[in-house]
Amino acid sequence: MKELTKHNRDGSFQTQSNRSRILQMTANQLHELGFRNLGARGLKEKHISALVSRWQEEKLTPGTIKNRMAILRGWAGKIGKPSIIPKHNKLQSNSTDTRDLNIANRTYSDNANNKAKDLDQAKLNLVTDERIKVVLELQRAFGLRKEEALKFRPEQAIRKTSSGSTYIQFKAGTKGGKERVVHLSREHSMREIESKRYINNKYC
Repeated sequence: MKELTKHNRDGSFQTQSNRSRILQMTANQLHELGFRNLGARGLKEKHISALVSRWQEEKLTPGTIKNRMAILRGWAGKIGKPSIIPKHNKLQSNSTDTRDLNIANRTYSDNANNKAKDLDQAKLNLVTDERIKVVLELQRAFGLRKEEALKFRPEQAIRKTSSGSTYIQFKAGTKGGKERVVHLSREHSMREIESKRYINNKYC
């Protein structure tokens, strides 16, 4: 397994490190499941099924399982056995591959269903540090992750459509550096943005 990761330099250093960690964990789990002396090129379909079943029993999120499956598909491809893993995580009606891993679809956080918005005003008023308070307000108002809120820069993110409506567009702090767009529909949206602008000017 170490040799396999050593010769696979695809992706950034962090990607390689994460892939190596997941592959080593997978090898350890297969050993625990009773598959002894399994070499890097000995991966079979039964091993994949056993791993998926274990992860589902551990109640891992669909997103976590799918991320691990992507790494396993990379492993299978490197050893010349891509077909041992079903093409799809869940059976597709229009696919020729009838095998089913039965992995549920991912769930994504959004502004309508975001845990950060559960912070009520009374609790927010107890926060005395202005910077922390604004970060929490941004998380609550726009459903931003902590890192997104910390790295949010109003002067770079605020945009307007041709019809005049306001939205924010940013990349800093997002998962995988993927660009996000959040439309501002709430009346107090600009208050959080202006607060963040003030904090930036004052402390940064």
